[in-house]
Amino acid sequence: MFSTKGGVGKSTVTSNFGSVMNLENRKVVSMDCDPNNTLKYHYGLSQNYSEGHALLGLNNSPISSCVHQLSTGEKIIPFGNLTEAELVAYEKKLLEDPYFLKKQIASLQLKDNEILLLDAPSGSSIFTQQVLNAANISVLVMLPDAASYLTLERSLKLINKHCVGKDYIGTMFLVNQVHRNFELNSDVFDMLQYQLQNHIIVEIHQDQAVAESLANGMNILKYAPQSLATEDFIDAAQTLESYLLGN
Repeated sequence: MFSTKGGVGKSTVTSNFGSVMNLENRKVVSMDCDPNNTLKYHYGLSQNYSEGHALLGLNNSPISSCVHQLSTGEKIIPFGNLTEAELVAYEKKLLEDPYFLKKQIASLQLKDNEILLLDAPSGSSIFTQQVLNAANISVLVMLPDAASYLTLERSLKLINKHCVGKDYIGTMFLVNQVHRNFELNSDVFDMLQYQLQNHIIVEIHQDQAVAESLANGMNILKYAPQSLATEDFIDAAQTLESYLLGN
């Protein structure tokens, strides 16, 4: 999951995709690649939970020891807490090896039936580049607003630059917080659909239950199973699964 624009809901999408796939008996691992280290909150981990893959990677240690399994069966790999000096050193390591994250992921020795969801930070930093270099499918998360539309070209350039090689399958576009009753929102979504008509594009409708579920420390499926957003997340996650499996 990535976006050159912040605040589009990448972590929310990542965690809810993981929940949907887990309920469908897929083995899912969600990995936070953002130094802000916030994906853990979507999985109910506390602010004091400091373990993560970044410090292990900085010390050239296997990251398997920081895989946290939830009672639901889902697994999460937090970014972890780093000091400012450690973050600078880790960033330097990533700059020196564009495929460092990909190698760390390979060390997990995931099975063929396991799906790894990578949550990238916003923008085009080295952290985002590492995620794109490691991805089999990139999910570009956008909002139906002018800012997302204007950054689309920049996002596509990043994809074309970093998502290469025989293992790369393609890109899926996800438009979050769609509200057809708002004219600008609806118009931008229509423009995105037209521009991306030859690609896979899915939508998540604006639904207050999404924010409420996070505030209550639950995923949307558990908090509001009959909500429109839940239906959207199920459809979108199944689309991603089919794309990944070549169906």
